[in-house]
Amino acid sequence: MRHLLSIEFAKLKKLNSLKIIFLVYIVLAPLVVYGFYSIFRIILDPMTPGGWNPLAFPDIWRIATYSSSWFNVLMSIVVIIIVSNEYSFRTLKQNVIDGLSVRQVVVSKFMIVFILSTLVTIYTFVVSIVYGFLNSKTPEALEGMEYIGIYYLQTLGYFSFAFFFAVLIRKTALAIIFFIVAFIVDFIIAVSYTHLTLPTICSV
Repeated sequence: MRHLLSIEFAKLKKLNSLKIIFLVYIVLAPLVVYGFYSIFRIILDPMTPGGWNPLAFPDIWRIATYSSSWFNVLMSIVVIIIVSNEYSFRTLKQNVIDGLSVRQVVVSKFMIVFILSTLVTIYTFVVSIVYGFLNSKTPEALEGMEYIGIYYLQTLGYFSFAFFFAVLIRKTALAIIFFIVAFIVDFIIAVSYTHLTLPTICSV
């Protein structure tokens, strides 16, 4: 297991595009959280007397995970680049020639998906904690923390879906295009379903 991870990390060190995307994510994620905070304050603050602060506990867990979920597409592109590069540079075939089984190669790639999902979730957790403690008068950090677990499952699902497209199509650009199209279709279906069910819920 450790040997497989060392091979994967050696490959990742050479991907400059990966470093740039990670840097963009690290910088933008907290700013986007604050952006959603500003929007919610403008729209909802007049309706909530008492000085509601979306960046305080427990609401920060929902705000941070929701805003961070929009970066799942960006980070899924990272997964596609990592996996499809194996086919573009023929490193997958070389790994098999060097003695690794196909199963070991696939497992090593999915471990990277798992690690990436974990790192993204941990970063979102840290951002939430920092915002929460800076904006809460009486911190109740544990309340609402289940949203982090839900967000982790969501990121793992998105990254696994991207992994599937990368393995199926094998061409980086095409895989990214098909994944984005699938994301847009999924978003449209979700919005359509919400509009269809909302009148029913409101009429109950």
